[in-house]
Parts: sequence; C-alpha cells; structure tokens
Amino acid sequence: MKNRSLLLFEAGIKSQYIKKNYRTWLDQFLKFTKVTEYDALVTLKDSALQVMLEDYLFHLKKTISPNSIPPKFAALELFFAMNDKVLNFKKIKKMFPEKIKKSGFEAWTTKDVQKML
Repeated sequence: MKNRSLLLFEAGIKSQYIKKNYRTWLDQFLKFTKVTEYDALVTLKDSALQVMLEDYLFHLKKTISPNSIPPKFAALELFFAMNDKVLNFKKIKKMFPEKIKKSGFEAWTTKDVQKML
C-alpha cells in the first residue's frame, strides 16, 4: 500500500503526465536526502526540511540547467503543501538562479536566412 503522504500528493495532481514527472522529481529529492519513505519525510522537523531543500537547491545549481530547477521545486512545494508542511518556499525561490534564454536575442536577419539556405 502507498504511503498516505504520497496518496495526498497524487490527489492534488490532475494530469497523468505531470503526476509522472512530479513523482520522479520527488523521488530524486528523496534519494538526495537519503530518506527512505515519503511518510518519514513529512515527520521531519520543518527546520530540518528547510535546510534539506536549500542544500538540494545548491546541489541542483551545480548539476543542471537553471531552467530545470523551478519545476522540480514545484513538485516538492506541492508535496509538502498537500501534507500540511509549511516551509519557506518564497525564500527558496529567491535563491533560484536566473533563467537562461535558449534562443538568440534578436530576430533572424535576411542575411542569416540566406546563409542557412
């Protein structure tokens, strides 16, 4: 049987696609914290969880694209909200790195298009 905390978390997600992604991201956080059960995660003190989330953010800043961080934390924020854990996600979001614009900063010029053709 699933942990109650996981059942509450999944009840808050309508889309199967998002549910799959959020569950993956939650599992990655669990692996990082070395906590084995979802229910055990919600029994931890808020101050300990806050430190874990901040440490996880510092870890992600070094390992993945800045654009990938907000969705991962959206999953964590939902998990803790659905399990009545009030954590300071405003502080965490303030520490997010600046997003990287993937495409060019200007429109293609006629010369650029001719060069590609």
